[in-house]
Amino acid sequence: MHKNKPFFLVLSLLVLAQIALGQNNTNSPYTRFGYGDLVDNSSAEQRGMGGAGIGSRSNQSINTLNPASYSVVDSMTFMFDLGTSVLASHFSDKISGKTTLNANLEYITMQFPLAKWLGFSAGMLPYSFLGYNFYQNDTTHINNSSTIDTIPYTRSFVGTGGFSQVYTGLSANLFKHISLGVNAYYMFGNMTNNRHLTFPNNSDYTSTAQYNSITASSFRFRYGAQFYNTFNKKHDVT
Repeated sequence: MHKNKPFFLVLSLLVLAQIALGQNNTNSPYTRFGYGDLVDNSSAEQRGMGGAGIGSRSNQSINTLNPASYSVVDSMTFMFDLGTSVLASHFSDKISGKTTLNANLEYITMQFPLAKWLGFSAGMLPYSFLGYNFYQNDTTHINNSSTIDTIPYTRSFVGTGGFSQVYTGLSANLFKHISLGVNAYYMFGNMTNNRHLTFPNNSDYTSTAQYNSITASSFRFRYGAQFYNTFNKKHDVT
């Protein structure tokens, strides 16, 4: 089992990267702004506690919010955690409405021990999603000699893409009551925001288009520390 861990880890990360690039089922006009819809990287268990995770230290769950927690993993344990989400949304204006059903991969993480005092974790955590496609019909008025021409036009907005991050982390126990950890992230992905202005019923005016693209390809780190102790074999504090 120990000899196959590096091979299994590399293979898993390659699969995760392909999943991250291929999956994005988002359809919301609000993702047009900033980096889109930011993803909550806490696990399902932590979300049930309101996102608390800095002091969480359990040998039955993976806590990526604080890499110092990895060292608690049992010496005979291999953990794998996958999270998905489904969101039903309804968008409407004074003319029409639209209901969408979106499903996305939230995270894939794994954790296992390298030694009794050393824990390891790796996985894929999406950072943000971008996806929208809507248009707006309107008119403008232009003075032409003694008359005023009414010119109809259409503005279209299309956006796709997202950012993902692959991470690896180590955590070590020190002096039986202190744990230190670090995560190394590689963030990658691409977002495109396209705007079009067209004049469908008038060839005297030139249509225009604007294309914006944001690309991520960088590393970042997160450091963590935990102090923990057990009292009377029943009470734990972290």
